[in-house]
Amino acid sequence: LVERCVDEQISPLVEAVLASFSMISRHPCGNYVVQHLLSHAAPEHRHHLSQLVECEVRGLATDCFGGAVVSGALSTAPMEVQVSIARALVREEVLDLIACTPHGHIAAIRALQVLEGSEQEEARQILLAGESTLQASKWGSLVLRSL
Repeated sequence: LVERCVDEQISPLVEAVLASFSMISRHPCGNYVVQHLLSHAAPEHRHHLSQLVECEVRGLATDCFGGAVVSGALSTAPMEVQVSIARALVREEVLDLIACTPHGHIAAIRALQVLEGSEQEEARQILLAGESTLQASKWGSLVLRSL
């Protein structure tokens, strides 16, 4: 429904989500609301939500439902924000953790796609350093195959 509403109709919902972003992003149903807003809300709302994903990437990456929000942001946010989120996954040392989760493995693969040069190589090395852990995980092994 969000994509069919005007900004004035959606703004109160976005403000409520922004106020409780961390909790809603980790909720079994709430994470879908955040993902939908990341895809369909007004550009300024998507930008605010994407910035929150970047700021809270450590906590989101270690949560099953939060990982889905990170994956959603890495798929729908503007490219410069995607790169910032991918860098945050590396900087916060959670790339290997998110790679082993059902929703988060998509974020790890996407991070590898959006990073370039030495940043991409650093991300690859982090994942390769945890190869045995990734190999033991159904989702992590998918990430390893993408290297």
